[in-house]
Amino acid sequence: MISRLFVKNYALVENLELNFEEKFVVLTGETGAGKSLLIGALSTLLGSKFDASLLLRKGEECVIEGTFISEKNKINALGLEDNEPLILKRKFDKEGKSWAFLNGETISLSKLKTIAENLIEINGQHQGAKLLDEENHLKIIDSLKELKTLSSETASLSREIKEQCKLLKLAEGKMSEITRKIELLQAEAIEIEKINPKENEDEELKSRKKALENRSKILENLTSIIFQLKTSDNSILAALKEVNKKAEDLSQYIPSWKDLAKEIEISRAALAEIYSLAEREIESLDFKPDELEKIQERLYQIEKLQRKFGPTLNDVLSHYEAISAELKQLKKTNFDKYEIRKKVDELYDKYIAVAKKLSKARNEKAKAFSQKVSSILKHLALEKGRFEVMFSPLRIESAEDVSEKGLEEAYFLFSANEGEPLLPLSKIASGGELSRVMLAILSSAKGDSLERTVIFDEIDSGIGGKPAEKVGVYLHNLSLSNQVICVTHLPQIASYADQHIKIIKSDKEGRTFVTGRVLSEEERIEEIGRMVAGEKITKSAVEHAKELLKIADETKIKSRIT
Repeated sequence: MISRLFVKNYALVENLELNFEEKFVVLTGETGAGKSLLIGALSTLLGSKFDASLLLRKGEECVIEGTFISEKNKINALGLEDNEPLILKRKFDKEGKSWAFLNGETISLSKLKTIAENLIEINGQHQGAKLLDEENHLKIIDSLKELKTLSSETASLSREIKEQCKLLKLAEGKMSEITRKIELLQAEAIEIEKINPKENEDEELKSRKKALENRSKILENLTSIIFQLKTSDNSILAALKEVNKKAEDLSQYIPSWKDLAKEIEISRAALAEIYSLAEREIESLDFKPDELEKIQERLYQIEKLQRKFGPTLNDVLSHYEAISAELKQLKKTNFDKYEIRKKVDELYDKYIAVAKKLSKARNEKAKAFSQKVSSILKHLALEKGRFEVMFSPLRIESAEDVSEKGLEEAYFLFSANEGEPLLPLSKIASGGELSRVMLAILSSAKGDSLERTVIFDEIDSGIGGKPAEKVGVYLHNLSLSNQVICVTHLPQIASYADQHIKIIKSDKEGRTFVTGRVLSEEERIEEIGRMVAGEKITKSAVEHAKELLKIADETKIKSRIT
């Protein structure tokens, strides 16, 4: 879940910090107040493209930071230490150049995206919805109960078969070819081992070579520095020591000189360190007569390796690691191709049996799942909506064809109106429809999938009345196992929230700014009253708001709708 969002100098946001609760959070505000702007900031934090035109103040940097709390197993799966919380940050300069951070350490944008997509998903106008990625459709189906074990076993068998097929292909090659390959790799390994280069050794040698070749000039400069700083009759360090003493005497009479005396002492200490460094540098220039010749010979040997295996020394070292690993694999390979073929055949038979069992279970679960999603859609102002899971068979004719997915791929199809054909979800034009389909899918799969943070923007587009209330109920029920954040302008949805945040647009010094704050219970009644009545909040609107909140509280207590 996201527990905190900090935004600075982004679009109309000057400086904003929001703390989120675990369950159902709504963002409301007047039309144009900037509710979706915050979703945009969050999307940017998760890796979306940033444009310098979004800087509020063009000469200052933009910072977006989020604090996330996640399950230990999910954090470990990302290859991260399970020290909570996770703090993701992106920073942008005035040209739009960006930096990404994880817990204060710089990371690549691709790594940030990988981490973020496992923590949070945004559903809106075709922005960030995992639902649009058909690769995720089969994952959603396989996350349902009774399918997890079978899909995991199928994937495991597939990986094992592929590994054995690699060994079989190697074993089926001619022994002479394998032997020649080993001899070639061994020769390359010995050639590198003979030189035995170390990481960055070439740069260090070049630096030392340059120093030795210019020893006279370097000694002249270093000696001059030492002379000026300490050795001469009017040395800088001696003069500064005297100046510092006078400054300390002055501080007894003029207090402001106390700090100046400290500054003088700091300067003297810094110059003393330079003096010591110069002495050490002179000592380092002591060398044996043949050292330069040895360095040149060593560089020649390393550059020879670079020409053959490079172009860089890092490339040489990487090549050595690669051929060492390949040699190790070649030497331990079981060349009994008949034994390997027997094992491949046994694994393949087992894979087909498990995959067929998985296919049957998928079809059964997908049918029930589709019916449940379609049923929920009718409550969400999509009375004629139809949802189906379509399976497309994969071409698997031998062990070489096996897939971790099993024998088929899955695709989600949807039709919003009667008589219209079922189409891929990517063809849904309305962001509101897409969000409601996502809500129906997550509601149907709840209890089967991992906890996450789900954000809905535009889910209330084009609905009202009873359907809006149903959306609120489903969002609240979904929040029992997930953190749900929803941008809404409908009071029926807002009344089901566990936390209510109001986004406010205001003018200051001739500029427009967006801020936000968590509402108290009284403020929440007033805000829902505004959503009911508009700008002028009437007594009846306030009473209506209280009634909506009462109905929502009563519904929360009752059993969840299905």
